[in-house]
Amino acid sequence: CNPFGVSVLALYCYAGERMGIDGRMRYSVPIEWIGLRPSDVDGLKSELPGTVFQRLTDLDRKRITSLLDTENNSNNPFLTEEDGEEIELMKERGYKLELEALYWLGCDFMAKWAIALLEKAYENNNNM
Repeated sequence: CNPFGVSVLALYCYAGERMGIDGRMRYSVPIEWIGLRPSDVDGLKSELPGTVFQRLTDLDRKRITSLLDTENNSNNPFLTEEDGEEIELMKERGYKLELEALYWLGCDFMAKWAIALLEKAYENNNNM
């Protein structure tokens, strides 16, 4: 739930196409955003201390604007409509949350949460 984390996703999605001097992709594994989303935080907000919510900085807001600028930025076609809505939600809320904040919910919470996300992504891919 961090605008720069989404930028890292963009790098992984497209750097492989640009890295090789011979023009060949270095990897072809499909990558998608399955991490902590602003909408996920809604259900957890009451269980987390207020100190884990960080206000968006001016730099974060600029990054969000860049990610959402589809008219002038063709570098983000990896963002689905749902992803764009999540980024817009982050902008509206005005805060970000690092994954490490989930440790406040118990040592095993993050592992169970990640497994559930991966299982959901697997099911979604198999139902297509």
